[in-house]
Amino acid sequence: MAKPLNHLNTGFGGNKGKVVHGLYIKDGFDFDNSVSSALAEFYCVCDAVDDAKRVYENMVGEACSNVADSLIGGLVSIGRIKEAEMIFYGLRDKTLISNNLMIKGYAMSGRIRKSKKLFEKMSLKHLTSLNTMITVYSKNGELDEAVKLFDKTKGERNCVSWNSMMSGYIHNGQHSEALKLYVTMRRYSVEYRRSTFSVLSGGCAYLCSFQQGQLLHAHLAKTPYQENVYVGTALVDFYSKCGHLADAQRSFTSIFSPNVAAAWTALINGYAYHGCDLRRFHASAQFDEGLEFFHSMQINYRVTPTIEHYTWVVDLLGRSGRVKEAEEFIIQTPIKADGLIRGALLNASCFWNNVEVGENNNVHMFSVEDKRHPYSDVIYKTVEHITATINSIVPFNYIHSNNGD
Repeated sequence: MAKPLNHLNTGFGGNKGKVVHGLYIKDGFDFDNSVSSALAEFYCVCDAVDDAKRVYENMVGEACSNVADSLIGGLVSIGRIKEAEMIFYGLRDKTLISNNLMIKGYAMSGRIRKSKKLFEKMSLKHLTSLNTMITVYSKNGELDEAVKLFDKTKGERNCVSWNSMMSGYIHNGQHSEALKLYVTMRRYSVEYRRSTFSVLSGGCAYLCSFQQGQLLHAHLAKTPYQENVYVGTALVDFYSKCGHLADAQRSFTSIFSPNVAAAWTALINGYAYHGCDLRRFHASAQFDEGLEFFHSMQINYRVTPTIEHYTWVVDLLGRSGRVKEAEEFIIQTPIKADGLIRGALLNASCFWNNVEVGENNNVHMFSVEDKRHPYSDVIYKTVEHITATINSIVPFNYIHSNNGD
């Protein structure tokens, strides 16, 4: 009776599955555990986790383990860890898969202690469990423990093991160790995955290791991942940070569908970041190209800009000396300007000694609370400098009286 659902799982799915479900209920087969199991798994495959959970909870007797595993996996994937936990601890016999899923779920929700406790209780620690815990320990700053587990995987390591350890090194600031591990990985002819290149490109970017990054790109060219948006974005970021904007643009155009905001962010940020000698680049085409990319992402690719994109446009304009134009751009943006975007403007107004713009932005009352912005440290110093400059020109009380205070 479950065969029609198995057929739907292979490609039809969706509403047709619900029709079949309705027919099962009508004909009285909904109390058949084999049918209910197939239904629950079907809904999990279709990402209809709530429907899967309803079927699971109405099953007579204990469900088969693969159904529980599918449901736990579905709940973990959408961050509903407590519900997954309730199903997990309601199982009489917990499988290796369910244990691994809950270790991952606890780690995702920041419950590291529970991840460790569950891992230690497992009598059989499969490679999947070890790989998961390498990530858990690394993200918790326990790199030595992660390395110990990685050493235990010797002889059975897979690509995930290597990627997890390399990511651990990168996460803990040991970028050189990650690159050394990659060299060892190549020596053993381990297969690559998409994440291999994404992780290591970030390491090369941090170290500004252009030669190593180029070698990595050459290896990437021999795989099917070069057009992947995540790998491509990592390459764009790498070349941008190394100052090779032409290579960054080539990597961007090689992405199969660069309709993800991160790819545009990396490219636009590259043009903004490498203004180096601002006065020398005042008339440079780099700034116009950066603005062209910003407009292209909306018009040609229909990507909605975020506050970060607007901030970088302000930074582009400011670096090229178009401080007044940057101020007008802020006024016209559909997103409410926050401290970061105004901080980029203040940085430019200070550099170009545009006190008028500084006054217009009421720097006496300005504060930057978000330290994520790449120029936040500069902005703090700029606020102090430009405040002192304005105070030497315009009386403090005059500005406040114009604000209606």
